[in-house]
Amino acid sequence: MSSREHHFEPVPLVELVRALSRALDLVSPAVANHHMRVGYVAGRLGAAVGLPEPARRDLMLAGLMHDVGALSLKSRLDALRFEADGKLHAEAGYRLLRMYPHLDGAGLFVRHHHDDWLTIRAAGVPPELNLLNLADRVDVLIRRDQPVAPQAEAVRRRILRLSGRGFRPEYVEAFQDLAADPEFWAHCEAPADHLDIAAPPLLQDERLSFEETLAFARLFARIIDFRSAYTATHSSGVAEVAAWLGGRAGVGPNMREMLHMAGYLHDIGKLAVPAEILDKPGCLSGEEWERMRQHAALSGDVLGEV
Repeated sequence: MSSREHHFEPVPLVELVRALSRALDLVSPAVANHHMRVGYVAGRLGAAVGLPEPARRDLMLAGLMHDVGALSLKSRLDALRFEADGKLHAEAGYRLLRMYPHLDGAGLFVRHHHDDWLTIRAAGVPPELNLLNLADRVDVLIRRDQPVAPQAEAVRRRILRLSGRGFRPEYVEAFQDLAADPEFWAHCEAPADHLDIAAPPLLQDERLSFEETLAFARLFARIIDFRSAYTATHSSGVAEVAAWLGGRAGVGPNMREMLHMAGYLHDIGKLAVPAEILDKPGCLSGEEWERMRQHAALSGDVLGEV
């Protein structure tokens, strides 16, 4: 164990992913809880079809981050259309997640989360990759301006009609069983409170060392900076400069490590700022500037849950 690990309490991977999931859904009320709910539904589906625990882990993590490659508010809203193509942001998300060893399996689910059953079968890839598409489409069918439970029957019928085309029949059958349970829909109302029901023990017990957490922070930074040409290497630059300045200022090694980590993570709240504002070529309006200024407090709120 390195000296830096003596003072570091291992961080649950699922907490970091949940923080990223929450940040991704701050961009608009139209996508509120979308990633969290897809993660919950995906985890329940994986268990219902008897998916092996490692694959269930990857499926649930993928559900919590599946739209990570959608750069703009428009692309996020487009992905909420039931017939959305989504191939470009699915591929972008896969390429981001495969950079981190703990998420390469989840990245494969993300890559195919807009592929229907006929596409999955023709491509010859593992059939379970269709499960994330099913979980995603279930949530897309749920309207944000109405309670979930009264919508359950309409969602169930819509999914059933796509058995054999949009979704693998066995998976549709498993969903029908889940949909018959009122508690399933009740948990969809507050998915963050019920993720432990859907998470396999393998995921619940997974903890990251300091070096692994720092690597995850670098992934955060890539995702944040990926959204805008103006910030292509900003977070990594801040991390290196902050750690260097800490050393020059004579702070201890623990604080330098915290500065390094914080540099990577300091702009996570910018995920709530539409790319249309980040990339605006001219001056920001008063409302846009206020939206931009909120990102620091949002960063603290998101990370405060870890």
